[in-house]
Amino acid sequence: VITLYSKNGGKAGAHSWVPSSDTIGSLSYMIVQVYQHFYRRQFKFSHRNYTALNTLHFAHLPANSFLVLLPSRDEAVKHFQDHIEIVLGGQKIFEDLTTEREALGKAFASLNTVRRKGKANVKIEPNLRSDAKFG
Repeated sequence: VITLYSKNGGKAGAHSWVPSSDTIGSLSYMIVQVYQHFYRRQFKFSHRNYTALNTLHFAHLPANSFLVLLPSRDEAVKHFQDHIEIVLGGQKIFEDLTTEREALGKAFASLNTVRRKGKANVKIEPNLRSDAKFG
């Protein structure tokens, strides 16, 4: 997670940066770095579609598209020059989410659909592609 945003002051309130949050319900958006699963507990910084540009991949996610945060312990994520490696507990979480990928996609689609009374529903999709991995 790079940064967090929260909506203040009712229906017309502005979204503003917040340094932290005790609950996911108080957030409106998050900016996250997206990693590509490489091997077991290893995740690449650059998504294969961005390697030619040597750039990182980021996403702007609505708060209801955020599932889990690895423990904030220093050893939870090890940083290397070209990838990160997560702890065994993080790998288990990733594997569990991967097996439920299709069901999670349907749930996110439903959560990110704005229902309007008497008007057509509007689908709001986070900036993630169908081939992107959880990150």
